[in-house]
Amino acid sequence: MIQSILLLLKALIEIAGFGLILLGLLYVLCPFAVVYRMEPSGRKRKVGYLWRIKGDYVLYDSLLPIFAASRIGFIRGYEVRPLVTNIQQNLVQKTLGTFTDDGRVMDISGSQVGSCEHPDQRSTYIVDASGERIGYVCGSLWAKQDLMVRAAGFAVLHEKEQEEHVAFDVRVGFLDLMLPSALLYMLLYYPFVLLTRSIVESLPSLYMHVMLLWYVLIIAVLYIVKYEKTMKNGSIDYLVGLIDRNVGVKGLNICIIIAAFVAFRVASESLFPLFSVTLIGFVCNLFCFNGKWHIEEPSSNWSGKIPAIPTPSPIAAGTKVVTRDFSWKSTLDLKGIKADDKVELSFTDADFNGLNSSVRQANPFRKGSITSDEDLCKRAQEVLAGAKTSDGSEETALAKILNSAYQLTLQYGLADFEMYDLLLGFVQSNVHYETDDKSESIGNVLEYFRYASETLYDKEGDCDCKSVLAYQLFKRLGVDVDLVEVESGETTYRNHVAIVLHNTPNAKVQLPPDYVEYAQDKGVYCESTGFGFKPGDIPKDINTDSIKVIS
Repeated sequence: MIQSILLLLKALIEIAGFGLILLGLLYVLCPFAVVYRMEPSGRKRKVGYLWRIKGDYVLYDSLLPIFAASRIGFIRGYEVRPLVTNIQQNLVQKTLGTFTDDGRVMDISGSQVGSCEHPDQRSTYIVDASGERIGYVCGSLWAKQDLMVRAAGFAVLHEKEQEEHVAFDVRVGFLDLMLPSALLYMLLYYPFVLLTRSIVESLPSLYMHVMLLWYVLIIAVLYIVKYEKTMKNGSIDYLVGLIDRNVGVKGLNICIIIAAFVAFRVASESLFPLFSVTLIGFVCNLFCFNGKWHIEEPSSNWSGKIPAIPTPSPIAAGTKVVTRDFSWKSTLDLKGIKADDKVELSFTDADFNGLNSSVRQANPFRKGSITSDEDLCKRAQEVLAGAKTSDGSEETALAKILNSAYQLTLQYGLADFEMYDLLLGFVQSNVHYETDDKSESIGNVLEYFRYASETLYDKEGDCDCKSVLAYQLFKRLGVDVDLVEVESGETTYRNHVAIVLHNTPNAKVQLPPDYVEYAQDKGVYCESTGFGFKPGDIPKDINTDSIKVIS
């Protein structure tokens, strides 16, 4: 017995030594940075550990995801996305701001709120807009500038109240693995018995010890699987949580514990390990998951499909920048949500102001009258290729609208399909309908398809301008979308433009299966002009038999 205890102590010392060596190797070989916030007293308060894992940047609340770490934030593109609690008390990603490659940190409105003092060094202080130190970042040996500026973004933008809700999925530690490991042990018990007896045939006194070591081995294997999954931004936490929640009911636990204890006292020695492990697993389960169990929102499925907001471009001195405010109020009202969330977009005035501005001049519809349907389609396709602005404002504006819609789905607990309603409603409600011949901003021409950025800058346009904007939004969302023309009213020619969404197998985003197509295998018609029409709703005066694809 004493010899067995000494062997066990030796094994534990070897494991501890291996752990210290592992920590040293992590510092030398792995790219991560420790993120701190500075308290008013000057004390450093740890926010978490930012890891670069195969090109992704994830913030964890402890050094190793293997040590019961939980993800508490993400970097998507140049966006800082900590996990926050929404109105339904669920943890969701929320964009709090952006950063630049030189270490500047901006809030969601684009105002600079902090910066990295020395982004090219492995340890640096973070200062706010007034120059006061508000954070500190310390990187490992392989931490480069890309990791340091992202860590700075978290140091500036991470909200203090988030510390109360740092687990994104069910948090798993050694204690939580005891019951799932015990269940696996029960399934494999008799193979373990046969294997153990062949190993300790000459020393039957070691039977109990070896059988218990199989249980320890199962726990270790599960922990390794958890580590590998977490390092790849995956998790087995949800599955373990389901087992512990549904099997480890408190009343059931107590009954099984009593039964296992009685069986341990009266059963034969060959069954001692089985009842011992059962007892350990269910006793440990009594202390698991005492807190609130947060379930992932349905709209979290959009994460990864929303384009990242491009990094802000430096603004030359003397450049006039104009902003346009857009509201989600009307669209949210249709869903019974009383809120007035807004999105603010910025444009370089010289790109759009006046008929001789660069974007207006580049629009193909300024090349004279349209001579045929083929000519109109060709020009429309050039517009759909996008405007070339001096600051990339078109891509930035479209990405901001999509990110704003995504944040609304998280904040108000909307289902995935409601993202389509939001985007279509945004175009319907925020762009004032104005025919081309009455629009002074485009020179009162007879036919003119605006670039998406032109429509957002002007905040007006007719059916084709609004449909181009809707097309660009859905295209960037990953939906298979067509711009179409169709007969509307009593006319015998195609005088109206809309969009059609498709559910093709190779589409990045699949449409909800219950969306109604206007004809078999033709797609889901979307009216971008009139307000209140959802995807699949067709106005009475639309002749769907006349729909023709422009692009």
